Amino acid sequence: MPCSDRTSVLTKSPLTGIWADSDVGGKFGGHLKKSGFDGIILKGKALRPSYLLINESGAEIREADFLWKKDTYETHELLKHEVNSAISTMSVGPAGEKGVLRALLLYQTGRMPG
Repeated sequence: MPCSDRTSVLTKSPLTGIWADSDVGGKFGGHLKKSGFDGIILKGKALRPSYLLINESGAEIREADFLWKKDTYETHELLKHEVNSAISTMSVGPAGEKGVLRALLLYQTGRMPG
């Protein structure tokens, strides 16, 4: 629905091995669109801890060893200092890092320009 600011995350469920999806409100979808992207497709598994930085300049996968074993709040704060104080983040915490089957993504936002 236009102007609803909804985001869908689609994946293969680690519990069932079939399609799984989650729908969430918030500003992530709008911020992604403002960056020039309609969606993101990630395939495979990183060999090292990594994060995906998306902005108006494009998308870049960066090393994230410094984020490993941090909870989602610590991750957001560290990335605010690493990248930009006005970022939004979507991250997993230690449960997701360990492959816990019911781990989830948490979206956090800072003040966004414009």
